Amino acid sequence: MRRVLIAFVIGLAIGCLMIGRVDVLSLPAGVSVPVMGVLLGLMLVLVLVMFFLHRRRHLYAFSFSAFIFFIVLGSVAFQLKYQHCQSKQSSLVGKHVVQGVVTKRPQRKTLSLAVEMQTSQGVSFICYLNHDPVIANPVSEPDIGDTLLIFSKHGLTPSSFLPDSTDEFAAYRRYLFLHEIAGTCYAESRHVTKGQPDGLMAVRKMLNNQLQQLLDTALPIGDRDELSVVTAMTTGDKSELSKELREQYSHAGVSHVLALSGFHLTIIYMLLQLMLLAWVGSDRWRKVARGLIIIAIWAFVAVTGFPPSLVRAAIMFSILLLTQIVRRRVNSVDVLCVTVMVMLCVNPFMLLDVGFELSVLSMLGLLTMGTWLFGWWTDQRRKIGRDGWLKRMAGKVADFVVGSVITTVVCSMMTLPLVSYYFGIVPLLSVGSNLVMSLLATALMAVAAVWWMVSWQQQLSAWVGTGVMGIAAMMNGVTSWFSSIDFAVIPWRANAWGIAMWYFLIAFLLIYGARYLPTYGNGVGRRK
Repeated sequence: MRRVLIAFVIGLAIGCLMIGRVDVLSLPAGVSVPVMGVLLGLMLVLVLVMFFLHRRRHLYAFSFSAFIFFIVLGSVAFQLKYQHCQSKQSSLVGKHVVQGVVTKRPQRKTLSLAVEMQTSQGVSFICYLNHDPVIANPVSEPDIGDTLLIFSKHGLTPSSFLPDSTDEFAAYRRYLFLHEIAGTCYAESRHVTKGQPDGLMAVRKMLNNQLQQLLDTALPIGDRDELSVVTAMTTGDKSELSKELREQYSHAGVSHVLALSGFHLTIIYMLLQLMLLAWVGSDRWRKVARGLIIIAIWAFVAVTGFPPSLVRAAIMFSILLLTQIVRRRVNSVDVLCVTVMVMLCVNPFMLLDVGFELSVLSMLGLLTMGTWLFGWWTDQRRKIGRDGWLKRMAGKVADFVVGSVITTVVCSMMTLPLVSYYFGIVPLLSVGSNLVMSLLATALMAVAAVWWMVSWQQQLSAWVGTGVMGIAAMMNGVTSWFSSIDFAVIPWRANAWGIAMWYFLIAFLLIYGARYLPTYGNGVGRRK
C-alpha cells in the first residue's frame, strides 16, 4: 500500500506539472483528446501486463508495472479533476443573476461581507456583499442554510489554476480553484433576495442558530478573543479570529491548536470512552460502544463542515475501531496510507493543500519516529519499577511531559521545511509552548463538552461557561507571553532544493536507519 500511495502521489505531481507547464486539457480538442487517449491506453496495457506477470509470479516485474500504473493513474486523475472543475466553472462565467445556498458562516471584511454559496448544480462561489446598514444588521444578515438570489452587475470573476504574472490576485485565484470555488462576484446588498432553507440545510441552520445563541450568552462572560478561540476549537469556525491573534498563536508555535485535527478528535474520543464506559462490561457492549463512538465522531465531523484534517483523523479512528470490533491487528502506518489514498482519490487537489500536507507529515512522523521514541522511554521507565501509588502517579506525569516533548519535536522536524517555505518563519519555542498548551487545550475541550450538554439550563451553563472562558483566557495569555519573547521566531524561507534535501534525509532515516533499531508497538525498525 505504501508503494501504491507513493506512485499515486508522484502521478498527481506529474499531472499538476503537465497542467501548469503545458496545460494539456486547454489545448484544442483535436490534440487533447488523443493525449488523454494515449494515457488511458497505457493504463489498459499496464493492467494486462500486471495480470499476465502476476499469474506467472514474476513479482519484481509485477511490482514495477503496478508502480508505473499508479503513476499514470495519478496523472489522469489530477487532469480529470482539473477538467471537471473547469466545466463546473463555465456554468457560472458570464452570469449576472445567481441563486445559491449559503454553506459557510459569512465572514465580515473591511467593506464587505464574504458569503460562500453553492448552486443547485453543486457549483461553489463567493459573493462579496457591499457593507451597508441593511446587511450589517444581524437580523437580516445571511446565515448558513439561507437561499440567496443575487444580482451582480459585473458577473462572476473565475478562479484560475494557471499562474498569471500580470494578476496581483493570482495566488488567491489559484487557492480558490484548488478548493473547488468557481470564482467571486460583487453585489449590492439591496440586490439580494433571501429565502428560507429546506431539507438538510434547514436542519443545519437550526443547529447553527442554537449554537450561536449559546455563544451569544457567553459574550458577557468573556471577551471577543476568548470566544473566538472557543468557537475555533469546538466548531471549526475561525472567522472571528483576529489577525493579531492568529499571528500570536503562530509565533508561539501552537497554531495547530486552533485548527480542528486529530489532536481534537483524540480528546473527543477519550471523552466518549469515559461517557460510555467503553472499557467495562461484556464484550458485546464494548463492540456497541465502539460503534456508537464511530457514529458520534462522524456526526461531529459533519457539524464542523468536513475539514480535511478532521476527515483524515476520522477515517483513521474508524478503521482502528472497526479492527478492534472484528479483533484484527493492523499497522498504523498502513492505516494512514489507506486514509491518504482514499482522500486523494476523492479529491486529487488535496495534495496541494497546506493543511493536508502538514497534517499527514506530522502523523507519519508520530507513527514512526514518535512511536519508537516513546516506546524506548516506556522501556526505560519500567526498569525503575512502579511499586506504590506515588511512583505510578509520577510515572503518568513523566509520560505526559515526555510524550508532549516527543510529539512537538517530531512534528516540528517533519513540518519545519514546509512551515518555513509557506510562512517564512521558524518558531523556536514550540516545545515549551506545546507542553503548556496541551494541558490547557485538553481541559478546554473537556469543559466545553460539558458546556454544550448543560446549555439547556441557563444558570448552570453560565457557571460552566465561565470556566471555559477562563481556560481560553489562560491560553491567550500563554501564547502572548511566548510570542513576545525576542527569539520566539526567526525569519527564514526555505527553497525547493532545501525542502527536497530535508525530506530525503528523513526518508533515509525511516527506510534504512530504522533497520538497526528495535521495534516498539507499530513503530519502525526491527525487533531485536
